[in-house]
Amino acid sequence: MLVDEFEFLGQTIGEDAKVIFDVGAKYGRDTAQFLRLFPQATIYAVDCAPRAIERLRDDFGHDRRVEIVPYALGNVYGGCTFPFHLCEPMAGSSSLHPVTDLYAQETSNTQTLQVHATTLDEFCRERGIERVDLLKIDTEGSDLSVLQGAQRLLSERAVRFVHVELLFYPYYREQCWYYEVAEYLVGQGYALKAMWPMYWGGRLRYAQTFFELSPWT
Repeated sequence: MLVDEFEFLGQTIGEDAKVIFDVGAKYGRDTAQFLRLFPQATIYAVDCAPRAIERLRDDFGHDRRVEIVPYALGNVYGGCTFPFHLCEPMAGSSSLHPVTDLYAQETSNTQTLQVHATTLDEFCRERGIERVDLLKIDTEGSDLSVLQGAQRLLSERAVRFVHVELLFYPYYREQCWYYEVAEYLVGQGYALKAMWPMYWGGRLRYAQTFFELSPWT
């Protein structure tokens, strides 16, 4: 039976959620849904693309429940910068990784910027955040790095749920693959609970997935 992704998240996580991270928030589609589903939560909308940051500030800058975090999350502590590759015409495909020749048939890199990065562990330590109800990650090939930068939180079981995009198609150079992300989360004590696959041209391209703390550990 097909279940709407966001309604599933709302029903599973519950309205009492307090801390939501939208990592790779882009233009705020998921942020808007999280505001609706989790009325008591603070939403941390994380993105390093200039156009996305501007849009997030325009749409959510007035909302006290949303904190816009204008840099990248990864597995390297603060003070570091990384190249960020902008894409056109598919701006939402901008990434810390350049596109492959195969994906360049659909979109292309037009400009490279230097962006600041830190880890989720460091960010939460600085802000005094001890528990995360939902960690959503959609970072166009850097999802494993974000998880590695949250190793302390994950190992302490301080993240209740992880909603992450898995890639089955070579979109980016040196991207993380579906099996790497899944293996890492399983190794941290999480289990796959739900998946929303996306097919294109008869091929599985990517999937939005939902992991929970494993009931077997």
